[in-house]
Amino acid sequence: MKNHELAFLCAAFSLSVSAQSADSSRIFLAKALEERMNGRFAPAFTYLQTAIKYDSSNLDALRYLGLTAVELRRYDNAKLAFQKLYASKPDDTAAIRNLANLNLYTHKWEDAIRFAQLMLRKKMGGDINFIIGKSYYELENYGEGLEYLNAAFAENPKDARIPYMIARAYVDMSNYRFAARYYQKALAIDTTNARWFYEMAMVYAAIPDDKTAVSYYELAAEKGYKIDNDYLENLSVSCVLSGQPEKGIELMLKVLEKKPADLELLYNLAEAYYKTGKYQQAINYWDKILYYDKQNAKALYMIGMAYQKKGESSKGQLLCDKAIEMDPSLANLKQKKMDMGL
Repeated sequence: MKNHELAFLCAAFSLSVSAQSADSSRIFLAKALEERMNGRFAPAFTYLQTAIKYDSSNLDALRYLGLTAVELRRYDNAKLAFQKLYASKPDDTAAIRNLANLNLYTHKWEDAIRFAQLMLRKKMGGDINFIIGKSYYELENYGEGLEYLNAAFAENPKDARIPYMIARAYVDMSNYRFAARYYQKALAIDTTNARWFYEMAMVYAAIPDDKTAVSYYELAAEKGYKIDNDYLENLSVSCVLSGQPEKGIELMLKVLEKKPADLELLYNLAEAYYKTGKYQQAINYWDKILYYDKQNAKALYMIGMAYQKKGESSKGQLLCDKAIEMDPSLANLKQKKMDMGL
């Protein structure tokens, strides 16, 4: 047989096999679509994989494979299918939209932005502003993030996640008053999120507005927030600062039973007693700090202040002077206390 005749036969055979593969691919695609219509996504997924094995250029099979993988929450499979579809057909709207969302789900923030911006250019609609805003937020680019998140909130004013995210951005920028404003918007939509109420309390404590902080701490507990040591400590400090020192001291003592060597807690408790005029109790707790940390000049200084408040001025002044020798910066604290009449 001549070479050109052999080549012709091989080409014809190849075309025949290719046609058969394409036919098989279409058959399995049809089976997959039937399974999808009946809500059976797992067998549909298997049929679609088979369809693509027979014909990797079957773009409809690729598209439905991606969509079915999303239904099954098999996001890696979905992403791979849509990436292949996008590579073959860059204007495929299903590929673009799903790659924007899938990159968001899988925390590929820059890729999520890229595909969402492509959605924007193509005027495809959808949660474009949210995808871009959240991605910029996660990248800690709050300037860009806030612009898109505010636009997203205008589009979806009942989505509590958006004002919450805006609030968190302002917290990260230490802008607590603006953070409180958006926490309020989030909590007006979702009145059940105990953790958000707790975070709102901490924001008000940071403003500072401890009276309001106490009310939000208590609301968080009513909504089911776990009453752990951190909760009790934060609430107790706000109680003391908001004019409820007895309640704050009671809470601190409860925590101290579980954390007897916590220096910060001991200091807060001593300071609470000092503010209520119970100077000996304050001295006792600052003494405990010195037991654990003999170089704690601030605790020693405050013991000196407490002795002066008790009327033992000479003893107290000597202790304050010794503390300032240990830490000269305490001279500023001395001046501050004098200015405040303490």
